[in-house]
Amino acid sequence: MLDFQFNLLAVLLVLVTGVLAYILYFELELILGTFTFYTYSIWGIATFKEALLLILAGNVFPAYFYPQVLKQVASYLPFQYSFSAVGMLAQTPSWQLFLQIVVIQIGYIILLILLFKVLFKWSSTKTVIQGG
Repeated sequence: MLDFQFNLLAVLLVLVTGVLAYILYFELELILGTFTFYTYSIWGIATFKEALLLILAGNVFPAYFYPQVLKQVASYLPFQYSFSAVGMLAQTPSWQLFLQIVVIQIGYIILLILLFKVLFKWSSTKTVIQGG
Protein backbone atom coordinates (compact mmCIF):
# COMPACT_ATOMS: atom_id res chain seq x y z
CA MET A 1 0.00 0.00 0.00
CA LEU A 2 2.84 2.40 0.79
CA ASP A 3 4.41 1.80 -2.62
CA PHE A 4 1.13 2.71 -4.31
CA GLN A 5 0.87 5.95 -2.33
CA PHE A 6 4.45 6.87 -3.25
CA ASN A 7 3.74 6.28 -6.94
CA LEU A 8 0.51 8.25 -6.71
CA LEU A 9 2.38 11.11 -5.06
CA ALA A 10 5.07 11.00 -7.75
CA VAL A 11 2.39 11.14 -10.45
CA LEU A 12 0.79 14.14 -8.72
CA LEU A 13 4.16 15.95 -8.53
CA VAL A 14 4.79 15.27 -12.21
CA LEU A 15 1.29 16.46 -13.16
CA VAL A 16 1.73 19.75 -11.30
CA THR A 17 5.09 20.45 -12.91
CA GLY A 18 3.71 19.30 -16.27
CA VAL A 19 0.87 21.83 -16.10
CA LEU A 20 3.29 24.59 -15.13
CA ALA A 21 5.62 23.51 -17.93
CA TYR A 22 2.77 23.78 -20.43
CA ILE A 23 1.90 27.27 -19.19
CA LEU A 24 5.57 28.25 -19.51
CA TYR A 25 5.76 26.88 -23.05
CA PHE A 26 2.51 28.67 -23.94
CA GLU A 27 3.98 31.96 -22.74
CA LEU A 28 7.08 31.38 -24.85
CA GLU A 29 4.76 30.92 -27.83
CA LEU A 30 2.87 34.12 -26.92
CA ILE A 31 6.11 36.09 -26.92
CA LEU A 32 7.07 34.54 -30.25
CA GLY A 33 3.64 35.53 -31.57
CA THR A 34 4.31 39.21 -30.88
CA PHE A 35 6.98 39.10 -33.59
CA THR A 36 4.22 38.62 -36.16
CA PHE A 37 3.61 42.34 -35.88
CA TYR A 38 6.98 42.93 -37.54
CA THR A 39 7.29 40.26 -40.21
CA TYR A 40 5.26 38.68 -42.98
CA SER A 41 6.36 35.15 -42.12
CA ILE A 42 7.28 33.87 -38.70
CA TRP A 43 8.53 30.53 -40.04
CA GLY A 44 12.23 31.31 -39.60
CA ILE A 45 11.79 32.63 -36.06
CA ALA A 46 9.66 29.61 -35.10
CA THR A 47 12.21 27.19 -36.57
CA PHE A 48 15.02 28.89 -34.66
CA LYS A 49 12.98 28.71 -31.45
CA GLU A 50 12.32 25.00 -31.97
CA ALA A 51 16.04 24.35 -32.53
CA LEU A 52 16.89 26.23 -29.34
CA LEU A 53 14.26 24.26 -27.43
CA LEU A 54 15.56 20.95 -28.71
CA ILE A 55 19.16 21.75 -27.82
CA LEU A 56 18.90 23.77 -24.61
CA ALA A 57 16.08 21.74 -23.06
CA GLY A 58 18.11 18.57 -23.43
CA ASN A 59 15.78 16.94 -25.95
CA VAL A 60 18.48 16.11 -28.53
CA PHE A 61 21.02 14.82 -26.00
CA PRO A 62 20.65 14.64 -22.23
CA ALA A 63 21.98 17.82 -20.65
CA TYR A 64 24.70 16.01 -18.71
CA PHE A 65 26.48 15.29 -22.04
CA TYR A 66 26.83 19.00 -22.78
CA PRO A 67 29.99 20.96 -22.06
CA GLN A 68 29.98 22.85 -18.77
CA VAL A 69 29.52 26.24 -20.47
CA LEU A 70 26.40 25.08 -22.32
CA LYS A 71 25.01 23.48 -19.14
CA GLN A 72 25.53 26.77 -17.32
CA VAL A 73 23.77 28.79 -20.03
CA ALA A 74 20.89 26.30 -20.25
CA SER A 75 20.37 26.36 -16.49
CA TYR A 76 19.48 30.07 -16.62
CA LEU A 77 17.02 29.78 -19.52
CA PRO A 78 13.37 28.71 -19.23
CA PHE A 79 13.60 26.00 -21.90
CA GLN A 80 14.62 23.13 -19.65
CA TYR A 81 11.82 24.01 -17.21
CA SER A 82 9.25 23.62 -19.95
CA PHE A 83 10.48 20.17 -21.01
CA SER A 84 13.25 18.27 -19.26
CA ALA A 85 12.52 19.32 -15.67
CA VAL A 86 9.32 17.28 -15.73
CA GLY A 87 11.29 14.25 -16.93
CA MET A 88 13.92 14.73 -14.22
CA LEU A 89 11.19 14.79 -11.59
CA ALA A 90 9.55 11.70 -13.06
CA GLN A 91 12.86 9.81 -12.85
CA THR A 92 13.76 10.85 -9.32
CA PRO A 93 10.72 12.23 -7.49
CA SER A 94 11.59 14.20 -4.36
CA TRP A 95 10.06 17.12 -2.53
CA GLN A 96 13.26 19.14 -2.76
CA LEU A 97 13.49 18.78 -6.54
CA PHE A 98 9.75 19.40 -6.89
CA LEU A 99 9.89 22.63 -4.90
CA GLN A 100 12.98 23.81 -6.77
CA ILE A 101 11.37 23.18 -10.16
CA VAL A 102 8.02 24.72 -9.19
CA VAL A 103 9.59 27.88 -7.76
CA ILE A 104 11.68 28.39 -10.89
CA GLN A 105 8.71 27.63 -13.19
CA ILE A 106 6.46 30.09 -11.36
CA GLY A 107 9.20 32.72 -11.43
CA TYR A 108 9.61 32.30 -15.19
CA ILE A 109 5.83 32.32 -15.70
CA ILE A 110 5.53 35.65 -13.89
CA LEU A 111 8.55 37.10 -15.69
CA LEU A 112 7.38 35.98 -19.14
CA ILE A 113 3.81 37.19 -18.70
CA LEU A 114 5.15 40.63 -17.73
CA LEU A 115 7.49 40.57 -20.73
CA PHE A 116 4.61 39.57 -23.00
CA LYS A 117 2.39 42.38 -21.72
CA VAL A 118 5.14 44.94 -22.34
CA LEU A 119 5.95 43.57 -25.80
CA PHE A 120 2.30 43.33 -26.81
CA LYS A 121 1.49 46.84 -25.62
CA TRP A 122 4.50 48.26 -27.44
CA SER A 123 3.80 46.22 -30.59
CA SER A 124 0.12 47.08 -30.75
CA THR A 125 0.80 50.82 -30.49
CA LYS A 126 3.29 50.64 -33.37
CA THR A 127 1.00 48.59 -35.65
CA VAL A 128 -0.60 50.24 -38.66
CA ILE A 129 -3.34 48.26 -40.36
CA GLN A 130 -4.25 49.09 -43.93
CA GLY A 131 -7.12 47.60 -45.82
CA GLY A 132 -10.76 47.90 -46.49
